[in-house]
Amino acid sequence: MSLWGIFALMFGALIMNVMLNLTRIADKHNKDDIYSKKEKPKKSLLLFVSSLPLIIALLFYGNYRTSQKKEKMLIASAKSIIENNVMKVDKLLDYSFERIWISDVEDLLDILSKTDENFPYISIVQKDSIQNIKVFLEFQSFHGNSTDSIRPLKKDYIFKSSKPERIPECCFWVEQKQYAF
Repeated sequence: MSLWGIFALMFGALIMNVMLNLTRIADKHNKDDIYSKKEKPKKSLLLFVSSLPLIIALLFYGNYRTSQKKEKMLIASAKSIIENNVMKVDKLLDYSFERIWISDVEDLLDILSKTDENFPYISIVQKDSIQNIKVFLEFQSFHGNSTDSIRPLKKDYIFKSSKPERIPECCFWVEQKQYAF
């Protein structure tokens, strides 16, 4: 909606510019001076400047409403995915940094990401520690051969995050279990 507002503003400015230029050309050609040249620019400038706060307010309001709609849609989609796949999601909760768990997560996340068009990409972020340093690990796909005898490294799965991302703002419960996203 914000983009449409910007396009409408640009189109309106273009039309105003064309009209003003045509008026100036006609006045110059006919040498007609119908209006006072001192009053016209002041009035149009005042009108333009006074309309800017309204236009800016409408653009911010449209952006806010669009983001609220998208947030509600994503929360509803996430709840639906979890509620429809409770047994599969419970499998994800039994975290252990083992090759078997990681490969199971890859398969399950692939299925879940194809379930809902609003979530084409799903990953699991899990708290863990590496050498007594608390980190978040992100699991989205398995980074190696499932028959490989070398154990996967935690440092390959580290999820970079900022402070607000480390503190979940939105949590919900499904069958006595808490899920945060």
